[in-house]
Amino acid sequence: AIDRDRSTELPTPTPSPADGDRAYVIYTSGSSGRPKGVVVAQQSLLNLIMWHQRERGVTERDRGTQLAGLGFDATVIELWPYLTAGAAVCMPDFELPAPARQLRDWLIGQAVTVAFLPTPMTEELLAEEWPPGIALRMIFTAGDRLKCRPRAGLPFTLINDYGPAENTVAATWAIVEPRGRGYPPIGRPVCNVQTYVLDRCLRPLPVGVPGELHLGG
Repeated sequence: AIDRDRSTELPTPTPSPADGDRAYVIYTSGSSGRPKGVVVAQQSLLNLIMWHQRERGVTERDRGTQLAGLGFDATVIELWPYLTAGAAVCMPDFELPAPARQLRDWLIGQAVTVAFLPTPMTEELLAEEWPPGIALRMIFTAGDRLKCRPRAGLPFTLINDYGPAENTVAATWAIVEPRGRGYPPIGRPVCNVQTYVLDRCLRPLPVGVPGELHLGG
């Protein structure tokens, strides 16, 4: 539930981003842990769309998916990069979450080529058997820490996306290789995003030294 202000006067909103450059507003706890409304600029949305299309080779021949709840900002990356490229977006006719095998069979039957899946669904699907020669070439996942890697021989590439809603869905990404130590990484920044690992005094830290991730751009 949204906390309601007891006063009758509403605060004057600060126009940020500038009027005319607002793409959408999403409520999120984000990095602060306290729910707030975030205004996402059209410029940021356009950057995400163009990066996604270019980096993931989206064309009018692709078939994407819309599986996330409409209140989850992942719908932005599920829909707009594909619709603006003239690609198809497939929506399941069954309720989610669904058994991994049912979801796998649906992805294969719909000839989906690129799919977004929340992290828990992805981890379940990675344990399923996948036939060779299917249309699916890529699964990208986000929403939680990815705790496993794909086994060798899967017919698709797995990509781990990371980013708070304030940073327009995704801030970093990484191809997840079958081999590797520890949890899969969150990778490198999305185009036009800057990432910094800083200490408590906001000083940059060298590679391998733990710190806090700061995002810009």
